[in-house]
Amino acid sequence: MKSALISNFTFMNNTLVDQFQFEIDAWKRSIEFIEIENNYLLTRLGLLLKDSSQLKVLNGAEMYQEKLVEMYKVLKYCKKDLETFDDLILLDKYECLLKSGKTINGKHLELVYDKYHHLKEEICTIELKFKKLQNDFNTYISCVL
Repeated sequence: MKSALISNFTFMNNTLVDQFQFEIDAWKRSIEFIEIENNYLLTRLGLLLKDSSQLKVLNGAEMYQEKLVEMYKVLKYCKKDLETFDDLILLDKYECLLKSGKTINGKHLELVYDKYHHLKEEICTIELKFKKLQNDFNTYISCVL
């Protein structure tokens, strides 16, 4: 598929770039949603701690606080990766593509395509990890109340 994409790139330049842009925007919305939910879980954790001083609650709360703060860091780095890829794609929209059809903004199309797939996998992994964290956190809250 990659070789077919590369050979047809000169004819599909705008279409492919538009598709990349569409997915980047969707990923940004997804990461923003996860960030909002992550903050909500931290707020719930704070409310739980305010109402309880049991050792059982404190130990679990500390563990979840660390996990939620770590998720925040992961989201921050992912947003940075998305911005970098977005800039690369936006530059391509306004710069001429070499006649060979194998370069975008001075970089090989294969590298751009690989970066795209890396980001796609990264976003899917983050979504799955957050969903698991959220479910585990909700189970924890239910058990300590």
